[in-house]
Amino acid sequence: MRERAKLLGLFVRIMGHLFRLNNLDAAMAVLSGLRSAAINRLRHTFDALTKSELKRLESVEEMLDSSKN
Repeated sequence: MRERAKLLGLFVRIMGHLFRLNNLDAAMAVLSGLRSAAINRLRHTFDALTKSELKRLESVEEMLDSSKN
């Protein structure tokens, strides 16, 4: 599970970099992948993320949220 958490953290960091580079399409694609049903069921893996990775994920998710659009 440690390896899975490392890879998940890598994708969260990549998504954060894409967002900072204003590559919103790619950041949204990564976020959609992370929020897919198969990945979202990995609760223990998400719990193993660092606080900064979780904060980054929540921050980008909030910024890319289209429900209020």
